[in-house]
Amino acid sequence: MKRWVLLSLLLTSCATPYQESGFTGGVISRELNEGLFEVIANGNGYTSSARIRDFTMLKAAETCLAEGYESFTPVEQETSVRTQTFSTPRQTTCNDLGSTVSCQSSGGSVHTFRKPGRHMVVKMFKADEPMPDITYSCRTIYDNLASIYIE
Repeated sequence: MKRWVLLSLLLTSCATPYQESGFTGGVISRELNEGLFEVIANGNGYTSSARIRDFTMLKAAETCLAEGYESFTPVEQETSVRTQTFSTPRQTTCNDLGSTVSCQSSGGSVHTFRKPGRHMVVKMFKADEPMPDITYSCRTIYDNLASIYIE
């Protein structure tokens, strides 16, 4: 049981943190039009799709509050998974034993990483604007997710 807890902690610590996009992944937002924003998040091979979904929602809420909006609704969403595979070389060691040669091989494994991503376009609304039936409160989403991902 202790091994599983340790492994879980190790893998979680390797996952992409909530940060601006960089070499190990992250999230960005940019304004497309007044009140319309694009949010893109990408993770590394140790990051779950659920974590990336949370990052896009948190970034949308963070942007929403920073820009003076009250709520938002996704108008377009797309998830993706990039697959990266690499191989470690197989090593063979041979010993000349005079009349015979003895060889041993080791290694040679293939590793595959799946890197989740999410693209979302959100429409943001001020308090006095008409809103669709389903919207997310910027403050509620931010408070709930920031407590998990922002140190």
